[in-house]
Amino acid sequence: MERRISVLWLRWSGYVVIVAAGAFLAEAFAFDYGAKGILPIVVLYLFRQNKVGQIAAGFVAFLWEYTASAAFVLVALYNGKRGMKLKYVFYAFYPVHLLILYLLSLVLFK
Repeated sequence: MERRISVLWLRWSGYVVIVAAGAFLAEAFAFDYGAKGILPIVVLYLFRQNKVGQIAAGFVAFLWEYTASAAFVLVALYNGKRGMKLKYVFYAFYPVHLLILYLLSLVLFK
């Protein structure tokens, strides 16, 4: 039993060192989000077997980025079924909305 505890302690302390090194490197090399970008990766990994726990932990881990936290609410509402087939609507949306904005700018800013 004691050997098992020491092995677990050694394993988890190794994980902590790796995460700390990743956080340090993220800050040292000025990666996007820095060290706080490492936290959500670790949290989502730790809860990978538990969908509800992963959604809750991900929501909390991303509180500093409120739009990302909101995405976890949408993930929680997903029922696993494919939605409507709107592939071409999304392909058309971007150029069409840019055209509309351009036409509006012509009308409003003559």
